[in-house]
Amino acid sequence: MWCTYTKTFVFRDCFDDCIVDGNVDAINKLLSLKQEDRSCGAFITTDVLSVSLISDSFGAYKSEDDGTWNLSFYKDDVQIATVSLWHYKEVHLCFEIEEDVRTDEFKIHYCNIKAFKDYQL
Repeated sequence: MWCTYTKTFVFRDCFDDCIVDGNVDAINKLLSLKQEDRSCGAFITTDVLSVSLISDSFGAYKSEDDGTWNLSFYKDDVQIATVSLWHYKEVHLCFEIEEDVRTDEFKIHYCNIKAFKDYQL
């Protein structure tokens, strides 16, 4: 029996290092799990862009220049996409997941990046 759901990770420009580190660890754990149709990773999409490369790890760092958070996607330790919160108050990373609830097999279809100028309630 398969079900679909979206797992969303929220990054806000006001988050402290501990919250960001927790989200990064959870995303990397999700990306590293073996999936039915590929070893690991997720396609990256936005409203205007779809990256055909599969990201297999994720990181975040705070800019020393202006203090803004930067979110980075990697494939085999090569940075393939970056989102900066410089222009945004909040960024959502929404992983579209399909899972067999009986066997725990799952597929990550993609990670959709949504950026917002104001905080979402």
